[in-house]
Amino acid sequence: QIKDSFSFYSLIIVLTMNSRLLLLFICLCCCCHHHVFSIIEYNTPESPDWPSEQVWEEDLGSQLSPNATLYGPFTESSFEYSASCETLGTNAYAISDAGFGLCLHAPACQYEFCQDDDDDDNYSDPNLPVYSVEVHTLQDIQRSFQFARMHRIPVTVKSTGHSYHGASTAKDSLLIWMHRYPKNDTILENFEICNATNTNTNTTTAHHHQQRRRLHCD
Repeated sequence: QIKDSFSFYSLIIVLTMNSRLLLLFICLCCCCHHHVFSIIEYNTPESPDWPSEQVWEEDLGSQLSPNATLYGPFTESSFEYSASCETLGTNAYAISDAGFGLCLHAPACQYEFCQDDDDDDNYSDPNLPVYSVEVHTLQDIQRSFQFARMHRIPVTVKSTGHSYHGASTAKDSLLIWMHRYPKNDTILENFEICNATNTNTNTTTAHHHQQRRRLHCD
């Protein structure tokens, strides 16, 4: 502790002796402070800027593709997790398909830090989204992100819900539910990878390899 204090005071002395360094140090502190705190200033349902149910429906729900659906708002009183999800037992497909996307394969992750409320000492708040959108097209995903960005709402993404540390859910978020998003089962022939023709045709593996290579080459 004495060593740390000495290092800190030494830094202050050096900075005060050099006005340019001091000015640079202050600027860096201000920039870092603004950057760190600006990216976590999300709205919550209690925020004055939180969109009303009418805005959710008009600006997002009505803008989705015909098969897509906006669900919510979800509250502790309007969505009972145990009745909607825990009664499904270990049926993996049923869990992935139920609860408007809110059901998880790790039930404890319905709480923050995935701590079950059965233990009073580790009780934590519900960790579920306020809305979920069942997307069917790329445009559905884009509109969801645009809406969330406009209203400063955190976004979570769930495909099947097999995150056992709760990465596919978050409190006060908009959940993008990918379960019914069309799967990529297209098989391409003689496709091009980084300006070179691939002779491995008629294989899904080759297609996926192409997609991975494109990510690195584009």
